[in-house]
Amino acid sequence: MNQLSLIRIRAAHLKDLHGIADVLTDSFHSREGWEGWMRPVFRLGIYEDMRTRLREAKPSSAPGAGYVNGGGTPYYACLVSVLPRSGTVSDVPEETVVGTVEIGVRSLELWIPGASPQIYVSNLAVAPAYRRQGVASQLLIACEAIARQWGAHDLYLHVLQDNRSARRLYFNLGYRLHRVEPSLISWVLRRPKRLLLRKPIK
Repeated sequence: MNQLSLIRIRAAHLKDLHGIADVLTDSFHSREGWEGWMRPVFRLGIYEDMRTRLREAKPSSAPGAGYVNGGGTPYYACLVSVLPRSGTVSDVPEETVVGTVEIGVRSLELWIPGASPQIYVSNLAVAPAYRRQGVASQLLIACEAIARQWGAHDLYLHVLQDNRSARRLYFNLGYRLHRVEPSLISWVLRRPKRLLLRKPIK
């Protein structure tokens, strides 16, 4: 049996924190140079941020909606792609986190007072050994299902202009450019621009 056929997507739990922190650290921080030296610090920060968000979350009554934030914002979910570990002896199979994503509500026009918040996807990450095998697509499709349950008509996310593989993934799934984000820092430091993408969902 193909190992990838065993991967399933579910709501994240506190027991997944170490796996989530590993996947996010591998995805967003290099092992080279100064970032390599700082990896333990970055990982600890990611772990603590995720622990705070998951502790504030509570199970949703909507099937498949994962966890919704019980704090100030009404909608939040963190999903994980998990693969059963081989050789598990206990009755409850242990799982390895191979991917993760968050979906929630965010205002996309911070400079406009009272702007309506939108459903926003963030922190999509897949472990290096499982990339380009459909894991990210499955996570994004799961986010679409949650957004529909929340009554959303559009789904938004950001991608860096120079991240061609991610842009290709999003384009293939129906995301299109909504706007190029204005950023003085990108212009001054000659950093890649952030692109805000939008996908209409039915």
